[in-house]
Amino acid sequence: FLDCSLRHYKHIFQGLEELESECNNLNIQFHFLIGCAADILPDFVKKHKLGAIVVDFMPVREHMLWTQQLAERIGSVVPVIQVDAHNIVPCWVASDKQEYAARTIRNKINNKLPEYLTEFPPVIKHPFSAYHLG
Repeated sequence: FLDCSLRHYKHIFQGLEELESECNNLNIQFHFLIGCAADILPDFVKKHKLGAIVVDFMPVREHMLWTQQLAERIGSVVPVIQVDAHNIVPCWVASDKQEYAARTIRNKINNKLPEYLTEFPPVIKHPFSAYHLG
């Protein structure tokens, strides 16, 4: 997000406001933290007694470095779990190497679709309010 235009940032923040509203309606806490994740999350995890950190996979060198730094700083305290929300079949499952053409990966992905192409479960209202916990 470092080289985004103001228009892009506006779109990002509108999406975050929408997400916050949806989370509040489902009794799910929403926190917006500013700073380097590896620097600010360790204290946040301890303060809120979190059980895990989930990060999205992004195959951009800078984002991969951020994830690595976060895992090094906090991985001994809580697990850092990486998911691939951009793809139906996670890229590390689809192929163990960098593919050079769509034809080289197409069958690999298609063979895994029955396992990964499933319906999302509905998001339900959380039964407990964490906002009222000490």
